[in-house]
Amino acid sequence: MDIPGYKIVRTLGKGGMATVFLAIQESFEREVALKVMNASLAEDAKFTARFLSEAKIVSQLVHPNIVTVYDVGVHENFHFLSMQYVPGTDLKQQRKSLSLSRRIHAVKDVAKALDYAGRKGYVHRDVKPENIMLHEEDGHAVLMDFGIATMSDATSGMTQTGTAIGTPHYMSPEQAKGKPVDPRSDIYSLGVVLFLMLTGHVPFDADSAVAVGIKHVSDDIPRLPKNLLLMQPIIDKVLAKEPEARYQTGQELADALSQITEEDLTTIEKLADRAVTVSVDTHDTESPTIVSGSIPTGSSALSGKAKAVSHTSVPKNNPDKTTVAATAVNTHTTAAANVDKAKVLNNHQVANRVSQKTPVGTAAVKRRTRVNGSAEGRHSKTGKTATSASRTQQEEVVSIDAEDRRQYSDEKSSSAKWWLAVILVLVAITAGAVHFQHQLPPPVNQWVAEGVKQSLVWRDEIYIALGLELPAKNSRSISTPSVAETSLASENAAAFSEQATVSPEQTEAAPRPTSPSDGTLSASTDNLLETSAVAPDQQSVAEAGVEPANNALEETVDARSLREELDENLDVAPQLAQLYRDVLSSSPEDKKAEWGLKELREFHYRRIRDALGNRDVADAQRYIDSLEATFDDSADDAKLLTLKEQLEGVTQAEQRVAEGNKLLEANQLTSPKNNNALAKYDEALVLDPNNPNALLGKSNIVDRYREFAQAEMDDENWLAALDYVEKGLAIDAEHTALNRLQQQAADARKEQRELEGLLAKADEQLEQGALIAPRGESAHDVYRQVLSRDADNARAQQGLRSVEMQLSQRIEQAINATEFDTARNTLLAARDLYKNSERLFALEASLETAIQQDFIARQPKISTLLISGEAFTDVVGAQPEVVAVERTLHIGFEFENFVNPTTVLQAVLYDGSRSVQIAQVPVIVSGKSGVKFFTIDRAVEGFSAGAYTIDLTLDQALMSTMMFKVENQVSNE
Repeated sequence: MDIPGYKIVRTLGKGGMATVFLAIQESFEREVALKVMNASLAEDAKFTARFLSEAKIVSQLVHPNIVTVYDVGVHENFHFLSMQYVPGTDLKQQRKSLSLSRRIHAVKDVAKALDYAGRKGYVHRDVKPENIMLHEEDGHAVLMDFGIATMSDATSGMTQTGTAIGTPHYMSPEQAKGKPVDPRSDIYSLGVVLFLMLTGHVPFDADSAVAVGIKHVSDDIPRLPKNLLLMQPIIDKVLAKEPEARYQTGQELADALSQITEEDLTTIEKLADRAVTVSVDTHDTESPTIVSGSIPTGSSALSGKAKAVSHTSVPKNNPDKTTVAATAVNTHTTAAANVDKAKVLNNHQVANRVSQKTPVGTAAVKRRTRVNGSAEGRHSKTGKTATSASRTQQEEVVSIDAEDRRQYSDEKSSSAKWWLAVILVLVAITAGAVHFQHQLPPPVNQWVAEGVKQSLVWRDEIYIALGLELPAKNSRSISTPSVAETSLASENAAAFSEQATVSPEQTEAAPRPTSPSDGTLSASTDNLLETSAVAPDQQSVAEAGVEPANNALEETVDARSLREELDENLDVAPQLAQLYRDVLSSSPEDKKAEWGLKELREFHYRRIRDALGNRDVADAQRYIDSLEATFDDSADDAKLLTLKEQLEGVTQAEQRVAEGNKLLEANQLTSPKNNNALAKYDEALVLDPNNPNALLGKSNIVDRYREFAQAEMDDENWLAALDYVEKGLAIDAEHTALNRLQQQAADARKEQRELEGLLAKADEQLEQGALIAPRGESAHDVYRQVLSRDADNARAQQGLRSVEMQLSQRIEQAINATEFDTARNTLLAARDLYKNSERLFALEASLETAIQQDFIARQPKISTLLISGEAFTDVVGAQPEVVAVERTLHIGFEFENFVNPTTVLQAVLYDGSRSVQIAQVPVIVSGKSGVKFFTIDRAVEGFSAGAYTIDLTLDQALMSTMMFKVENQVSNE
């Protein structure tokens, strides 16, 4: 494609409406961005008129954040714009690599541009990241594509109502409906850009332009993530549906963003770094500008009823997946932002050990249900069973194709209904099994018990898979037994089966359990798998068909009260154990007392394990002391010995953690060897794997290295920063912030090496005198290359000053040598590079003065003129005031710079008043310089006393003049 007056170099980009080329504008020999619109647009006569008239007007917009339009025209049915070429890339390409602060600054730059354009009465109508360029030299934002802008509808009627021009994802509600727009529409579009810069996705997305427009008109403004809540008021105002509720000018938006300090932005980014989340990026495809009349004014598609549209999807050609990730949240803590870091680490590790994958239809849904088994069925310090409200809840991780979100939502809903039906069936089966269990023979009875147990496990897995809260223990529902309780029930059943021989008669004589009067499934269902503190393992006895002996313990209130008091007062444990022993001494066959003793021991085990799990050394020791005081055979208790070993490990681990914390405070992170914080934390983890305090300590070391690395980055000490980063990654290779810092430091170090190479090249060129030539390779150009990548590089700045100084010296030397052409050419080239140089301004003035003086000095001139009444041979000395002359006047003069080999001068003698010409004598001069003598004779009249004036002229130009007096008067005789 050829556009007259432009030489196309290469293609910069191509979109739905136009192609942009890098071209040379031949008349000015400058690089320009040449935007050539698609030929199909020329078929619309109104578009052609609007394009030409409005683009010419917009070319008058001059602002540092608005691209300058040089020329506009139509050639062979192609509309074209010639614009300022801005080296760099657009905001869409760069946004993922920019810091939050840089993204906000870019939005503020564009807001200022829109403020300027708005005050001039223009509406851009297509503000989007692709139309915002970031200059590669200093990173400032430049708003592009004002070529399809329009005058505000208040002053121009060229925008046709009912026609939408712009990009659907960034259109304001009034723009989407084809209504008149003003500069506040651009403010809304910039608000969409701001939302994208903050979250990584646009606020409204759908599978068609109309659907997107509906959302802009009717959907609520989305909420920002928690770490971005500081920005929510700005988003709410800039994306207001009604223009009157928005920021009224771009400057208002820029001022609002300026209220967010750099510290605030740094805090937001730190919060984002700590979050274990994956950003949702539902809109990272091309954003084509549309010129369409397909969205008529007043269309029902954009009416208030549009809220009925409930599903959203991304364009089907988008291969990206939408991934939503939720961090495991410990519900013991009321504020999610203050979740204990060690607990999050523990939960994360436990969650990774248990996963369940459930594909849903064709939506490729991968669901991992995380279960923290160690939290199930634990008892608190008061001895009460932990309820579902204190369990660690794990949220699902869903990864689905963006185009299948709607299908996934429907299938998840139907799947939930199906599984709820399964739960009801399991509840009914379990209730029936419990009710009729006493009528079954022992083998079947045992099989039923196992089936009930498995059904409870399935039920809980279903609850977890559906994201439901598990039922509380001992409530009127089915619940999953804890690991400790299931183990205890199994041990109790095994021990009883070894001691009891069950006969059919005993089975028939077994009492029927009483069903609850309200017909619901009572707590007895849970007690199938749990040991009751009041009536230990009655269910196991009932399963075996043995009726517990009717002995003194059944009617002894002391056992019940002591067991209930045990939760609050551990000192009653020996008394309760002795009570069980007393019963057994009188009734050796009393199974309640036997199981009571065993449950009392298990109670201590559970409490010790819970305390160890919480790393509560004192509490664990208290229960160990109680168990040893309660049971005489504790010295041979293998379980107790194991727990004591664990306690010793936890105790030593906590000591190592304390030592590590002190070393951490002293910044002895990983050195010296064997006496650093990391070594102590690792020792603690050897003694007590998964110790949360040790894990937290290691995490703190990593954070400390991150802080050190960031400080070195701020000081541009890239090698030191990389050293700290590598030390941190050696501990946590997946640390998000450190990996990002590593990449940044590596890039910066690479950039530094490249800049050092350029600086060395520039210094060499400077030394060799290649100051401004050859182009692109000169010292000046290479220093400029460095500054384009590092604007504050002191060495390059000093190099440019040296280039300027040497250029000035060259110019000055040329002036002194009267090499004025060399001086002038060098000065012009230098002034083009150093436009504000005071030194060059002064040299320019000196050059003009020198040229003028040289011109004067090179003109023919008579430097010395002497007159005498007698002949003389040289023209040295001063001219006497009075000359004694009779009839001959002797004249001599020195001349120089005469051009021709022979020159004729005219010597004209006047009286003193120059009123009478006395004589005129031609004087022939040979050569370009020398001395000439001649005479003027008045043989008859002579020279009377008085004043005279003599002029020497060349081509009627006065070369020299002198007034003199004659003293001697010639006699008339």
